[in-house]
Order: sequence, then structure tokens, then C-alpha cells
Amino acid sequence: MTTKMLVEYKKKANLWLIIGFLVWFAGNILKSNLVSQDQTIQTLGFLIFLLGFGLFIFGCTNYARAKGYHWALGFLGVLSLVGLIILAILPDKFKTVKSK
Repeated sequence: MTTKMLVEYKKKANLWLIIGFLVWFAGNILKSNLVSQDQTIQTLGFLIFLLGFGLFIFGCTNYARAKGYHWALGFLGVLSLVGLIILAILPDKFKTVKSK
């Protein structure tokens, strides 16, 4: 037996997970003291961080749907990469039987 996630959700999940993680990382860099001591830059970095975190969670919800689970399971993304690993370990509910 092979597993196959729903293609539409898989594409969305991959896209939003990558974009979310990159934006999240960029916001984390900006909000740190390494870039600037300016409070405005740090506040902007925090807002970008939150946006990236939201996009990452949105990607996790699409990943959960692609594997056949309820979208709310994607909120495991709150646990960061640990949540994504948990989602990756879960079995795919959309299984296709190999034809003989």
C-alpha cells in the first residue's frame, strides 16, 4: 500500500510552510538586538514574526487536511517544528491500494 495526500492541500501546505517559516525567521532576526537597537525596528520585527508564525500554522492546518485529518490538528504548529514533526509522523488517511 502507498500513501497519497490530497494534491491541492499538499501544494498549499508546502507553500505556506516554507513562506511562513522564512517570514517567521526574518521577523525573529529583526526583533533581536543583533540588527538594531531601535525600538521601532524591533516592534516591526515582532509583527513580522507573528505574521510568519500565523502563516506557518496555516501551512500546518493544510498539511493536516492533506493527510485526511481535521484542520484544527494543524494547530500543533504552535509547538513549532516539534508540531510539524508530529504531523509528519501521523499516518496518511488517504491510502490507495496498489494495483496488481
